[in-house]
Amino acid sequence: MKVLGIDPSLTSTGLAIVQDGQVHDLKRVRTKLTGHERIETILNAVRDAAAGCDAVGIEGAAMNAKGSSVLQIFGLWGVITHDLWATGRHYYVVTPGGRCKYATGKGNADKDHVLAAVIRRYATADVTGNDVADALVIAAMGARMLGEPLEEALPDTHLKAMDGVQW
Repeated sequence: MKVLGIDPSLTSTGLAIVQDGQVHDLKRVRTKLTGHERIETILNAVRDAAAGCDAVGIEGAAMNAKGSSVLQIFGLWGVITHDLWATGRHYYVVTPGGRCKYATGKGNADKDHVLAAVIRRYATADVTGNDVADALVIAAMGARMLGEPLEEALPDTHLKAMDGVQW
């Protein structure tokens, strides 16, 4: 069983692959490109990572996003999910609050609390930042859904996050 978790971002997309009940690969996709070239670079990295995956999880678009890049952020999310669909890959969507809840037990945890929880829980994984930590949580949720959880046990407060996932 192989699951990819994606934390889409224009500046540093996080990718995490969980395979056979273990963290297999963590990667950050960073580029100095802009516009369509940047989106294509990120999309190609996602395509490569998704090869052979049984499921792919992606963080849902932040509906409260603001700023000059908001259209590109939503565009990136749409391009990735469309490509997954077009290539026949099953994908599931985890809300930002669901990601936080699975990691910390609180749906409104800030990124640094999620990072700290991920580093503690998956101590053998080389978690290098928030983007990779978020992707790992999303992949771990998919692995649990497929019956191969990374964690032996989690508190019910954390597991309630599974109910809100668009499987």
